[in-house]
Amino acid sequence: MTNNETPTEPTKRKRGRPPGGPGGPGRTPTEMPADQWAEVARDLAGLVKARDDAARVLERAQAAVDHSVHAAHTAGASWAQIAGPLGVARQTVYRRYVTGKNTTNEGTES
Repeated sequence: MTNNETPTEPTKRKRGRPPGGPGGPGRTPTEMPADQWAEVARDLAGLVKARDDAARVLERAQAAVDHSVHAAHTAGASWAQIAGPLGVARQTVYRRYVTGKNTTNEGTES
């Protein structure tokens, strides 16, 4: 390269989704072979099922935590003792389980 040549800059790719549809750049469902689109549709359906399954598991896990918190407090544990294993501040536990709020500016500790 000589002094009066300018180096070419590499093309910068935008962050985010890759270009194109499910079949890659420039591929839309109408441009894909039917069997390929059917495979993509099955994968997407599997993704939705996995998300729904995870939501159900999370809901059951939260119910178990809620039950344990109430049982521990009923048995005499302080909010600070309950908060420790949960990894949160005692005020956070109090707000959630006494006031029913998940905000950080409401309620006080009992």
